[in-house]
Parts: sequence; C-alpha cells; structure tokens
Amino acid sequence: MIVRLTAAALAAVAAVFAVRACAAWVGAAESLSRLGTGAQRWRLIARQILHEGRIDESFGGRKFFATSLAAGAVCGFAALGVLGAPIGMALAPFGLRAAIRSRRRRYAARIDSCAPELALALASSLAAGRSVRGALLTAGAATPEPLASELDRAAVDLTLGGGIGDALASLRSRTNSGRIESLAGAIELHRGSGGDLVRLMRELADAFRARDRAMRDAHSASAQARFTAIVVAAIPLIFGAALELAAPGAVTGALELLPTAMMLGVSIVLMAFGVALSHRIGGTGA
Repeated sequence: MIVRLTAAALAAVAAVFAVRACAAWVGAAESLSRLGTGAQRWRLIARQILHEGRIDESFGGRKFFATSLAAGAVCGFAALGVLGAPIGMALAPFGLRAAIRSRRRRYAARIDSCAPELALALASSLAAGRSVRGALLTAGAATPEPLASELDRAAVDLTLGGGIGDALASLRSRTNSGRIESLAGAIELHRGSGGDLVRLMRELADAFRARDRAMRDAHSASAQARFTAIVVAAIPLIFGAALELAAPGAVTGALELLPTAMMLGVSIVLMAFGVALSHRIGGTGA
C-alpha cells in the first residue's frame, strides 16, 4: 500500500513537471516558429489546453479521448496496480475534462481583469473620433495580456474584411468572459439603436473596477476562514501519517475492514469538499 501511494505521488510530481515543461515550451514561440508548421500547430494546441482551457478542433474528439485513456491507465496502474488501470481509464476523461473547464474559467477570470482597460481604451478611441472598427483595431495596444492577444486576433479578422459582429462573436466564444459579453453587447446595441457609447464604456469600466475592489475586500476578509479550514482538515491527516510511521499497519490495517474503510473514505471526501467550499468564499467573480 505504501509503495503504491509513493508511486502515485511520484507520478503526480512527474505530471506537474511535465505540465510546467509544456507551459515553458508554449512560451518559446520564437524558437518554435523556426521548426515549421507542425511544431506551430502543436504549440497552438498546447497553448489552448494549458492557458486558455480550449481544445483545438483538429485535436478534439478521438485524439483527446485516446490521450486521456492512456494518461488514466498510467496513473491508475501507478496507484492501484493492474486493477487500477481500467479504473483510471474510466475516470480519466471526466477528470481531464473537468481540469480543462477549470483552466477555461481561470482564463476567463484573467480576461475579466483586463476588461476595464479595454473599456477605457475603446472610450478614448471613440472620443478621439475613431469609428468602432478603428477603436477595436487599436485597442490591443492599450490592453494588457492575455486580452491583448485576443484583440489582435479580432483585429486580424477585421483587417481581412470580417464584420464587427462576427469579430465580436468570435472574441466572446474564445474568451468565455461575462465582461467581454457586456462590452460586445453594448457595442451591438449602439450599432442598432445609437446612443452615447463613450459614456457607456466609461460607466462599464467604473463598474468593473468597483466590483474588483469589492471582491478583493471580500477575499481578504475571508482569508482567516480558508486558513482555518485547511488547518482543521490537515490535522487528522498529519496525525494519521505520524501514527502509520510510528506503528506501521495501524492505519493501513484498519482499511482492511470494509466499514472502517468506507467511513475513512467518506470523511476524507467530506473534508475535501469543505475545504473546496471554504475557498469559494470571497472568490473572484465576473
């Protein structure tokens, strides 16, 4: 049991280092661009999965399913042996899909944090006399990453002759951001019925910043609750590990009884659920 847990921990550490290596590989855009279109394609796929939480259409479907099955089989075999391989294969697609969705939510939160700068950049460009198309073409220079890259892609669509509505729809689809949805809706409303778009953009920027300040205050006020939840959940785990080290078999031996194993499993799940809920207190929102 201890050997299998150690192997699972080593596999998890190796997976973390592999993800970091892939992230570093994605960031090396200049060196990879010299390797040809194949490397660029795989760099784009890795960037979408690791940074944006999206799956490239050419990589989706069967390829993603096969990759998740292989990863689940390896992790299951490292943790539980031969019987763990089919269990890992059954659970891996759901786990990887949940991880990608979590990454997509984080990417949307990063986009939301840049939305006030985008609203102010659009307001400044419109106040200077530019059209909506011209404001979108120049907004990327005054907006931080990662939203600047998304605006550059929208600018490419506009430069190639695409419509404003199509460019905004593609931007909303890629970012999955509620604030980008609000900004795009304001632009579409102005195109349909007119109005003071400059004032609306500045009001949206002020509203975004006010919400960010409120969420930061709530996050700071709830920090003690999250720390307490982690400490309370860690105490029985630390005592259990210490007891197993002092008297080998004291904890693992209790797992041989089905009722005891079930109660320990339920308690661990409940502790993890409580810690997860405590981290949602004061979490950032759109």
